[in-house]
Amino acid sequence: MSKTVAKNAVILTVVEIISKAIEFLGFIVLARVLGAEKYGLMNFVYTVGTLFTLLPHFGFDQLVSRDISAHKENTGKYLVGISATKIILFVFSLVLMAGWLQTMPQYDPAKKMLLYLGYCGIFFLSNIYFTSAFFRAYQQASLEAVMRLTMALLVMVASIICVLMTNNLFYLFIIRLIIAATIFLISVYLIITLLKPQIQNVFKPADIFTYLKKGWPFAVSVLFIVIYVSIGVIMLNVYSGDHATGLYSVATKILVFFIIVPTGISNALLPAMSQRITDDREGFNELTQRSVRFILILAVCGAMFSVLLGKEIISIVFGKEFKQAGDILMVLSLSLIPVFINHTWNCISLAFKKEKSLVLFTAMGAAVNIILNMILIPRYSFYGAAISTVLTETFIVIIQYFYIKTALYPDMKVIKCNYLIFISGILITLVGYNLKGLNPFIAFLFAFGCFMLYLFNFKYLNGQELLSFSKFLTKKKA
Repeated sequence: MSKTVAKNAVILTVVEIISKAIEFLGFIVLARVLGAEKYGLMNFVYTVGTLFTLLPHFGFDQLVSRDISAHKENTGKYLVGISATKIILFVFSLVLMAGWLQTMPQYDPAKKMLLYLGYCGIFFLSNIYFTSAFFRAYQQASLEAVMRLTMALLVMVASIICVLMTNNLFYLFIIRLIIAATIFLISVYLIITLLKPQIQNVFKPADIFTYLKKGWPFAVSVLFIVIYVSIGVIMLNVYSGDHATGLYSVATKILVFFIIVPTGISNALLPAMSQRITDDREGFNELTQRSVRFILILAVCGAMFSVLLGKEIISIVFGKEFKQAGDILMVLSLSLIPVFINHTWNCISLAFKKEKSLVLFTAMGAAVNIILNMILIPRYSFYGAAISTVLTETFIVIIQYFYIKTALYPDMKVIKCNYLIFISGILITLVGYNLKGLNPFIAFLFAFGCFMLYLFNFKYLNGQELLSFSKFLTKKKA
């Protein structure tokens, strides 16, 4: 069983990376062909659709993964019952969306139609994750991998062909809706034919309330995360329009690509911390200190790259029309340091089995982000949205640190060298920024080289340190 779990974990991790890479490549082409205004409208449509799809999504995929893996005899019951529940929630969510659009007279009928089409497409896309949860529960990761990769490739290829031929968002959303609906129906067919669940006489209307009761903890957690991620784009579009949204969306796409790094590290860090937290407290302390230092170094390097080369990379990849997105990325890059460190704080909280605290911090972050966006976006447009993100992430990393330090882990030490690494990284980046006028690529290489020399000279980083950290992550508890 352990080999199967390890194999599935590798498959799903690789699929996630490949899917994100395919999606990112598709977005590059779409941005270059559509231009900033249409690209901004497309991202706004999908952001709104994702927000309203939260209701029919309701965290049911996590519920299925948890319950069906232990009770496979309930497969048919969950498939039919939750599907019926999702249809009811879909209709209710559609009514809510229609009501919201009635309060937006500035949106013309064409834009409202795109919002409805985008919402329906994302609804079917979320249902693909729902059906994939059954494959995951049966330890059939290869089936999930095939479905997700097929979906990603079809959407990318069809989207690129559509915009090259028509440059029309209406046809783009229609094609994406058809692909998502088709893949969803195929996944349902595979569940019925391969898993062979009992689907006759298994649904009772009263079961709807049972599924809602079971799914709401997952739904609340996802709700706060999506609100936190989405609210800036929605408010920016309302106040500043599609063009500003397009520029901001390109900057955030680059930022999200960086965040893959701490996500991958935390996936290895959490089990290593969980192994040591009770029986090897000294090892836990050492692992915590090393992980904070290592992730901080990576965050500073990412911020340095974004500040010194962000505008040039965006101009080359997305086109000169998006060059101003480099300035937005420069501001957003300041959030990389708290974002990276928050991944470590999250691992510590999860190792102490304090999952509910993460929901609370996400809710607080969403509330702070909404307030800051309301204040800053009307005045500073996309720069206001970027500043809101930086301040919110900084707020979360501070309150989470004090929570861990006072309630969970009083003997946690943030050693002095971490402050020195942070300060030196900022100062060296400022020097490199002043050299950008000569050549931005040379300025980055100079700044990066100076930072590495500083780290190795003061022994904050060396080959032995990296090897030791790697062994800490992989070493089994005795």
